[in-house]
Amino acid sequence: MDILTIRANLRLTHLEGADLSGAYLQGARNLTAEQLCAVCTLYQAQLDPSLAEQIRQQCPKLLEEPQEYAATQGGWPLFECAL
Repeated sequence: MDILTIRANLRLTHLEGADLSGAYLQGARNLTAEQLCAVCTLYQAQLDPSLAEQIRQQCPKLLEEPQEYAATQGGWPLFECAL
């Protein structure tokens, strides 16, 4: 089975306040820890190993389950970002 590789170029993409929980970001080009540290959550996001390590060092709380994540509707998390 072939695996689809996503090579999105996220250069200059503004991600402030984004909910990237569960996002598949492996293989994304020009994605930086600085961009990701501005999002609301990266809970269960799939990142390239080197980028995941940078996030663990710079903004580890983003990898944790948001407290409000338990309240869901239709499978989507309902929480507000507290930037």
